[in-house]
Amino acid sequence: MGDAFADGSRVELLELLASFAPALPKGILGCSGADAVQAALKTAALATGRTGVLAFSGGYHGLAHGALAVSDYHHPSFRAPFAAQLGGHATFADFGKLPLPPLAAAGIGAVIVEPIQGRGGIREAGAAWLRALRAHCDAEGALLVYDEIYSGFGRTGEWFAYEAVAAAEAAAAEGGGYGTGAAPPVPRPDLLCLGKAMAGGFPLSVCLGTKAAMDAWGASRGESLHTQTFLGNPLGCAMAVAALRELRRIDAPSLARRKGAALQKMLAAAGFDKVRGRGLMLAVEVADPLHAMAALLRRGVIALPCGEGADFAMALVPPLTATDAQLQFCVDALKAACDEQARS
Repeated sequence: MGDAFADGSRVELLELLASFAPALPKGILGCSGADAVQAALKTAALATGRTGVLAFSGGYHGLAHGALAVSDYHHPSFRAPFAAQLGGHATFADFGKLPLPPLAAAGIGAVIVEPIQGRGGIREAGAAWLRALRAHCDAEGALLVYDEIYSGFGRTGEWFAYEAVAAAEAAAAEGGGYGTGAAPPVPRPDLLCLGKAMAGGFPLSVCLGTKAAMDAWGASRGESLHTQTFLGNPLGCAMAVAALRELRRIDAPSLARRKGAALQKMLAAAGFDKVRGRGLMLAVEVADPLHAMAALLRRGVIALPCGEGADFAMALVPPLTATDAQLQFCVDALKAACDEQARS
């Protein structure tokens, strides 16, 4: 019954989610990543009274109309057939670059960004830029939204990618290996969108938020402003509780760091010297990612290209359960695919 009658599994899940992000204790569940993004955008509009949204080049937030309107990723061109339906409330700026455009004067109440872009090419924003973005939102009265549907729950070597970006900056400043430094203050979001890994394969997502942001929805007056029939599906909530407990038990971030480092060594040994990303969220530059995708599939490996233009690359995002032998199999298949193309 949507959000009308919460069962025990939903309460248990929301309490567990709050333990991963104590500064974001309230959540709105959904069925897809786009659901979480749209819940975040609605929350920001209610909290700030502004309907405008600032998004960034290469960003991908989903294909439902609200999420598509703030997505800039064009390969393939998801936006073009529906451009006339997307409204004019989204403004786009260059990802990772300054200066940032004005927000209050432009009626912008939400700033949405992936700390590490997924479909956009496994590109990092940089901790200094995220801190500048946080300060800009505070000064202009806008809410900062992190879309971590792709990167959340340990994939990048920390529970969330914005933490991984800050930890990496600290390590680089000390001249040590990944994770060796004391990270500077993390530029936390007001709203955090999560999904994918959250329920171990069941379609479930959440928008977590600060109490101040989420309280903008107000108390129910008998009809919900934001709901759907399958919101908080009891089976999905139970699966998410089990999946999150397992991720915590195995210490998913440290496992992603270890396996990611092993994968990068394998890639280097195979001659792939242009690799970017963190943990088990990597991209490898190859001559023709589309050819590589088809050649990998013939060899039993599922992988997708990411990015566009100069950032067009092969994404390597294996599961935490992959063994070292399976990772080596994937690297060998990629090497064979690239060698095949070079001969053709």
